[in-house]
Amino acid sequence: MSRFTGPVTILICVATAFALAPSASAAGAQAPSIVISAPTPGSAASGTVSVSGSASGRRRIKRVAISVDGGSFSAATGTSSWSKTLNTSSYPDGQHIVKAKATDIRGYTRSVSISVNFTNGASSGRGSVDSMVTPEGTHIDVNTAGSWTADQVYQMLKANGLDSKIGPTLHVSVQDTYPSQVSTAVGSSNGQTTFSATLYLQGVNSTFAVAPDDVVGHEFGHVWTLYYLAMAKHNDWSSYLQARGLAGDPRLNSSYNWTTREIIADDYRLLFGSSSAISERNQHLNTDIPDPRNVPGLKDFLQNNWPAAS
Repeated sequence: MSRFTGPVTILICVATAFALAPSASAAGAQAPSIVISAPTPGSAASGTVSVSGSASGRRRIKRVAISVDGGSFSAATGTSSWSKTLNTSSYPDGQHIVKAKATDIRGYTRSVSISVNFTNGASSGRGSVDSMVTPEGTHIDVNTAGSWTADQVYQMLKANGLDSKIGPTLHVSVQDTYPSQVSTAVGSSNGQTTFSATLYLQGVNSTFAVAPDDVVGHEFGHVWTLYYLAMAKHNDWSSYLQARGLAGDPRLNSSYNWTTREIIADDYRLLFGSSSAISERNQHLNTDIPDPRNVPGLKDFLQNNWPAAS
């Protein structure tokens, strides 16, 4: 019998090794399920509301947490049945992404996101209140002390490449609370990847107030590139970094100007943005790398390869 001890031990070790490194599909199958029951997607909410739902899985649910617009997660009360009080007046009026994440005792997680319209009338007596849904399906809400109109913002978006593919995934909020930025949420529904984005524009005392086309061109560059990063590139930056000549550069993500998503957003602005977006700032935000207009093949890569499934 001793002749068989070695092979049997080896087989057991190999089996253990595979058990410790489950495939991505196996990990997905073991992740818990989570549902947001209230508020309902697309509904309006004001004041203090209860975000609630349920979670279940193959193992005990350890915790459920909530975030708004990609911010930090805050623990909910309960697990299999959970709830979290949310003060909507802490946010500007308009569409917001509410995400709930369940974590089981083994550390497997799954999240779900919904869009909710916060309506607290915070704009009363202010300079500009306006809204529209564009032909491309983008919701634009203006709630600022500035004099912006929804149509002004739409014209800038359209000049910078807004189309019917990305349009329905985008909500634009012109307000005075948050700096100009983009928040995205990526999830899945019936086995398909879902994407939504909120583009905040700070209406007064901001770069947007001084150079609006530049800011819209750059921020829409975020929406465009992050949409295809999720929908076509499986969140893999490698093909872009190779085309940009930055693959393996140790400076990447070491500072704001070296953040990959900021670099590609400004590449988009200079390669595909409106003439006003370019003239208001005719150089890349990272002046230590070649101007994207001088990188051979980069424009063709972003136009044809980046949106293509890999």
